[in-house]
Amino acid sequence: MSPNRQPPAGSSLAGPTSVPAFVKELDRLVSLAQQGHKADSAFNNPSQEWLVDHMNVLQDLSEVEQQAFLTEAEIIDKEAEVANAAGRAAKRAWPGVVIRLDTGGYAFFSQLGVVRRPDLTMYFIDGFAKNRDGVVFSSENQELFTEVFAYINKYMEAKLAAGDTIVQSDRQVADAPGRSFHARQMLFGTKYMQIPMMWRQLTFPGTEEMRGQKPDILEVSLPHWMEDLGLPEELKKRLTD
Repeated sequence: MSPNRQPPAGSSLAGPTSVPAFVKELDRLVSLAQQGHKADSAFNNPSQEWLVDHMNVLQDLSEVEQQAFLTEAEIIDKEAEVANAAGRAAKRAWPGVVIRLDTGGYAFFSQLGVVRRPDLTMYFIDGFAKNRDGVVFSSENQELFTEVFAYINKYMEAKLAAGDTIVQSDRQVADAPGRSFHARQMLFGTKYMQIPMMWRQLTFPGTEEMRGQKPDILEVSLPHWMEDLGLPEELKKRLTD
Protein backbone atom coordinates (compact mmCIF):
# COMPACT_ATOMS: atom_id res chain seq x y z
CA MET A 1 0.00 0.00 0.00
CA SER A 2 1.33 3.42 -0.92
CA PRO A 3 2.22 5.72 2.00
CA ASN A 4 -0.11 8.25 0.35
CA ARG A 5 -3.07 5.88 0.65
CA GLN A 6 -3.18 5.05 4.33
CA PRO A 7 -6.24 3.16 5.62
CA PRO A 8 -8.73 5.11 7.73
CA ALA A 9 -8.36 5.20 11.51
CA GLY A 10 -9.83 2.10 13.10
CA SER A 11 -9.18 -0.07 10.05
CA SER A 12 -7.67 -3.50 10.69
CA LEU A 13 -4.86 -2.46 8.34
CA ALA A 14 -4.01 0.78 10.12
CA GLY A 15 -0.46 0.56 11.42
CA PRO A 16 0.72 1.90 14.79
CA THR A 17 1.95 5.45 15.21
CA SER A 18 5.70 5.68 14.62
CA VAL A 19 7.67 6.86 17.64
CA PRO A 20 10.13 9.53 16.39
CA ALA A 21 12.87 8.55 18.86
CA PHE A 22 12.66 4.91 17.73
CA VAL A 23 12.78 5.86 14.05
CA LYS A 24 15.84 8.04 14.77
CA GLU A 25 17.72 5.16 16.42
CA LEU A 26 16.65 2.74 13.68
CA ASP A 27 17.87 5.15 11.00
CA ARG A 28 21.16 5.46 12.88
CA LEU A 29 21.54 1.67 12.96
CA VAL A 30 20.92 1.45 9.21
CA SER A 31 23.42 4.25 8.58
CA LEU A 32 26.13 2.50 10.62
CA ALA A 33 25.50 -0.82 8.87
CA GLN A 34 25.68 0.91 5.49
CA GLN A 35 28.98 2.50 6.54
CA GLY A 36 30.44 -0.90 7.46
CA HIS A 37 34.01 -1.72 8.40
CA LYS A 38 37.14 0.01 7.19
CA ALA A 39 38.66 -1.72 4.17
CA ASP A 40 41.66 -3.00 6.15
CA SER A 41 39.66 -4.64 8.95
CA ALA A 42 40.17 -8.40 9.37
CA PHE A 43 36.42 -8.64 10.01
CA ASN A 44 35.57 -7.06 6.66
CA ASN A 45 34.63 -9.98 4.37
CA PRO A 46 36.98 -12.56 5.91
CA SER A 47 37.79 -15.71 3.97
CA GLN A 48 36.02 -19.04 4.29
CA GLU A 49 39.10 -20.38 6.07
CA TRP A 50 38.85 -17.55 8.60
CA LEU A 51 35.25 -18.48 9.36
CA VAL A 52 36.15 -22.15 9.84
CA ASP A 53 39.08 -21.23 12.09
CA HIS A 54 36.58 -19.50 14.39
CA MET A 55 34.29 -22.53 14.60
CA ASN A 56 34.37 -25.47 16.98
CA VAL A 57 34.94 -28.28 14.46
CA LEU A 58 34.34 -31.53 16.32
CA GLN A 59 37.12 -33.51 14.62
CA ASP A 60 39.70 -30.82 15.39
CA LEU A 61 39.01 -30.72 19.12
CA SER A 62 40.79 -32.70 21.82
CA GLU A 63 39.17 -35.88 23.09
CA VAL A 64 38.19 -34.10 26.31
CA GLU A 65 36.55 -31.24 24.39
CA GLN A 66 34.76 -33.65 22.07
CA GLN A 67 33.36 -35.60 25.01
CA ALA A 68 32.19 -32.37 26.66
CA PHE A 69 30.18 -31.42 23.55
CA LEU A 70 28.77 -34.95 23.18
CA THR A 71 27.70 -34.92 26.82
CA GLU A 72 26.07 -31.54 26.27
CA ALA A 73 24.25 -32.97 23.24
CA GLU A 74 22.84 -35.79 25.39
CA ILE A 75 21.59 -33.25 27.94
CA ILE A 76 19.95 -31.20 25.18
CA ASP A 77 18.22 -34.33 23.85
CA LYS A 78 16.83 -35.12 27.30
CA GLU A 79 15.64 -31.53 27.76
CA ALA A 80 13.93 -31.74 24.36
CA GLU A 81 12.13 -34.94 25.36
CA VAL A 82 10.78 -33.27 28.51
CA ALA A 83 9.74 -30.17 26.57
CA ASN A 84 8.04 -32.20 23.83
CA ALA A 85 6.13 -34.25 26.40
CA ALA A 86 4.83 -30.98 27.86
CA GLY A 87 3.86 -29.65 24.44
CA ARG A 88 6.66 -27.08 24.37
CA ALA A 89 9.54 -26.45 21.98
CA ALA A 90 13.07 -27.17 23.14
CA LYS A 91 15.28 -24.17 23.89
CA ARG A 92 18.28 -25.51 21.96
CA ALA A 93 18.81 -27.89 19.08
CA TRP A 94 22.54 -28.72 19.39
CA PRO A 95 25.72 -27.52 21.15
CA GLY A 96 27.91 -24.85 19.57
CA VAL A 97 29.89 -27.31 17.46
CA VAL A 98 30.01 -28.25 13.77
CA ILE A 99 30.94 -31.54 12.11
CA ARG A 100 33.23 -31.78 9.09
CA LEU A 101 31.77 -34.09 6.47
CA ASP A 102 33.71 -36.50 4.26
CA THR A 103 32.68 -34.33 1.30
CA GLY A 104 34.53 -31.36 2.77
CA GLY A 105 31.41 -29.51 3.85
CA TYR A 106 30.18 -28.84 7.37
CA ALA A 107 27.04 -29.99 9.18
CA PHE A 108 25.42 -27.73 11.75
CA PHE A 109 22.06 -26.50 12.94
CA SER A 110 20.95 -23.25 11.31
CA GLN A 111 19.43 -21.74 14.44
CA LEU A 112 20.61 -21.27 18.00
CA GLY A 113 17.41 -22.90 19.19
CA VAL A 114 14.13 -24.22 17.90
CA VAL A 115 11.71 -21.81 19.60
CA ARG A 116 10.54 -19.99 16.51
CA ARG A 117 7.00 -18.71 16.05
CA PRO A 118 6.57 -16.88 12.73
CA ASP A 119 3.04 -15.96 13.78
CA LEU A 120 4.51 -13.97 16.68
CA THR A 121 7.29 -12.27 14.72
CA MET A 122 6.78 -8.51 14.86
CA TYR A 123 7.29 -6.15 11.91
CA PHE A 124 8.09 -2.46 11.67
CA ILE A 125 7.63 -1.36 8.05
CA ASP A 126 8.50 2.32 7.90
CA GLY A 127 6.05 4.37 5.87
CA PHE A 128 3.53 1.61 5.23
CA ALA A 129 0.40 0.34 6.93
CA LYS A 130 0.63 -3.06 8.54
CA ASN A 131 0.26 -6.38 6.78
CA ARG A 132 -3.02 -8.05 7.70
CA ASP A 133 -1.12 -11.29 8.45
CA GLY A 134 1.69 -9.71 10.44
CA VAL A 135 2.04 -8.69 14.10
CA VAL A 136 2.94 -5.02 14.11
CA PHE A 137 5.64 -3.48 16.29
CA SER A 138 3.44 -1.45 18.62
CA SER A 139 4.17 2.08 19.80
CA GLU A 140 4.82 0.66 23.28
CA ASN A 141 7.43 -1.75 21.92
CA GLN A 142 8.98 1.03 19.86
CA GLU A 143 9.45 3.09 23.02
CA LEU A 144 11.01 0.14 24.85
CA PHE A 145 13.35 -0.78 22.00
CA THR A 146 14.42 2.82 21.48
CA GLU A 147 16.63 2.19 24.51
CA VAL A 148 17.88 -1.15 23.14
CA PHE A 149 18.72 0.32 19.74
CA ALA A 150 20.68 3.11 21.43
CA TYR A 151 22.87 0.44 23.05
CA ILE A 152 23.19 -1.42 19.73
CA ASN A 153 24.32 1.76 17.98
CA LYS A 154 26.81 2.64 20.69
CA TYR A 155 28.24 -0.89 20.52
CA MET A 156 28.35 -0.86 16.72
CA GLU A 157 30.09 2.52 16.60
CA ALA A 158 32.81 1.29 18.96
CA LYS A 159 33.38 -2.01 17.12
CA LEU A 160 33.46 -0.43 13.65
CA ALA A 161 35.98 2.12 14.91
CA ALA A 162 38.12 -0.69 16.36
CA GLY A 163 37.67 -2.88 13.27
CA ASP A 164 36.72 -5.99 15.21
CA THR A 165 33.87 -8.12 16.67
CA ILE A 166 31.31 -7.56 13.88
CA VAL A 167 31.74 -9.94 10.92
CA GLN A 168 30.80 -8.19 7.66
CA SER A 169 29.86 -10.16 4.53
CA ASP A 170 29.07 -8.37 1.25
CA ARG A 171 27.39 -10.52 -1.37
CA GLN A 172 25.03 -10.34 -4.35
CA VAL A 173 21.43 -11.46 -4.56
CA ALA A 174 21.08 -12.66 -8.19
CA ASP A 175 24.02 -12.53 -10.60
CA ALA A 176 22.55 -10.87 -13.70
CA PRO A 177 24.34 -7.64 -14.68
CA GLY A 178 22.16 -4.65 -13.87
CA ARG A 179 19.60 -6.79 -12.08
CA SER A 180 21.53 -7.79 -8.96
CA PHE A 181 21.37 -6.43 -5.43
CA HIS A 182 24.23 -5.73 -3.06
CA ALA A 183 23.37 -7.53 0.21
CA ARG A 184 25.37 -6.96 3.39
CA GLN A 185 25.25 -9.04 6.54
CA MET A 186 26.60 -7.71 9.84
CA LEU A 187 27.00 -10.44 12.48
CA PHE A 188 27.82 -9.39 16.05
CA GLY A 189 30.39 -11.73 17.59
CA THR A 190 32.33 -14.79 16.42
CA LYS A 191 30.46 -17.48 18.37
CA TYR A 192 28.16 -18.41 15.51
CA MET A 193 30.08 -18.46 12.24
CA GLN A 194 27.43 -20.69 10.68
CA ILE A 195 25.44 -17.51 9.95
CA PRO A 196 27.91 -15.91 7.48
CA MET A 197 28.73 -19.34 6.06
CA MET A 198 25.05 -19.90 5.20
CA TRP A 199 24.78 -16.33 3.87
CA ARG A 200 27.58 -17.09 1.42
CA GLN A 201 26.01 -20.37 0.33
CA LEU A 202 22.71 -18.64 -0.49
CA THR A 203 24.17 -15.67 -2.39
CA PHE A 204 26.70 -14.84 -5.11
CA PRO A 205 30.16 -13.28 -4.72
CA GLY A 206 30.49 -9.61 -5.53
CA THR A 207 33.30 -7.41 -6.80
CA GLU A 208 35.72 -5.41 -4.69
CA GLU A 209 34.13 -2.25 -6.07
CA MET A 210 30.68 -3.39 -4.97
CA ARG A 211 31.87 -4.09 -1.43
CA GLY A 212 32.77 -0.44 -0.96
CA GLN A 213 29.38 0.80 -2.09
CA LYS A 214 26.20 1.33 -0.09
CA PRO A 215 24.25 -1.97 0.09
CA ASP A 216 20.71 -2.40 -1.21
CA ILE A 217 19.84 -5.03 1.43
CA LEU A 218 20.97 -5.17 5.06
CA GLU A 219 20.83 -7.97 7.61
CA VAL A 220 22.03 -7.21 11.14
CA SER A 221 22.23 -10.28 13.41
CA LEU A 222 22.83 -10.15 17.17
CA PRO A 223 22.62 -13.77 18.41
CA HIS A 224 23.61 -12.88 22.00
CA TRP A 225 22.35 -9.31 22.27
CA MET A 226 21.05 -9.65 25.83
CA GLU A 227 24.55 -10.59 26.99
CA ASP A 228 26.83 -8.60 24.65
CA LEU A 229 25.43 -5.07 24.62
CA GLY A 230 25.96 -4.18 28.28
CA LEU A 231 22.26 -3.63 28.90
CA PRO A 232 21.43 -2.60 32.48
CA GLU A 233 19.62 -5.22 34.55
CA GLU A 234 16.60 -2.96 34.93
CA LEU A 235 16.17 -2.80 31.15
CA LYS A 236 16.64 -6.57 30.80
CA LYS A 237 13.87 -7.09 33.33
CA ARG A 238 11.48 -4.87 31.38
CA LEU A 239 12.35 -6.75 28.19
CA THR A 240 11.61 -10.14 29.72
CA ASP A 241 8.49 -9.17 31.70
